[in-house]
Amino acid sequence: MEVYLVQFGTLAFVHFLVVITPGPDFALVASRSLLLSRREALVTALGVVSGVAIHLTYTLFGVVALLGQSSVLFDVVRWSGALYLTYLGLRFLFARGSPMNILPGAPAHSLRQAYLSGFFSNLLNPNVLFFFVALFTQIVSPGTPLLVKFIYATEILLVTVLWYTFVAYILSTPRFRGRWEKYSRAIELLAGLVLVGFGIHLGLQ
Repeated sequence: MEVYLVQFGTLAFVHFLVVITPGPDFALVASRSLLLSRREALVTALGVVSGVAIHLTYTLFGVVALLGQSSVLFDVVRWSGALYLTYLGLRFLFARGSPMNILPGAPAHSLRQAYLSGFFSNLLNPNVLFFFVALFTQIVSPGTPLLVKFIYATEILLVTVLWYTFVAYILSTPRFRGRWEKYSRAIELLAGLVLVGFGIHLGLQ
């Protein structure tokens, strides 16, 4: 039991440090919070969490080993993620007019598109794949019971939900939004540069 507590603590600490580090998912949720609405930001966050849930599922059931044995499949995942992140970034950089139209699936009130943008941003990001591969292969031993792994995954999912909900609420408060409203185009450009940068970086890895 003690070894599982150590594994749990290590996983929780490492994941927390990673999830609060700004990246493509953060850029999407933050930009929707600042430029659109809290509801859109929360739905985008739900998409991100759904992507995380899928990563956790295939990691728990060993599908990650299959990806590790197929360099072709692994490259397909990597390039798909790089292209998608670059596409999102270009949508920001070349947006015209209202910030309501900067995100994939405009008009902005399409909650389905808000969800899908968060979902695919996370699911097609190879860095998320790399992270969970490293996390579960380096910290969790092969003999760890499936129930214990499920508890680990639940903790990771819960922390992800809480973090992006926090981001969506904080950045969408009137006080904060009012302060940054006049910088909306700068926010668009910054988010675009971040996403394109991530896309290019992943493509060159």
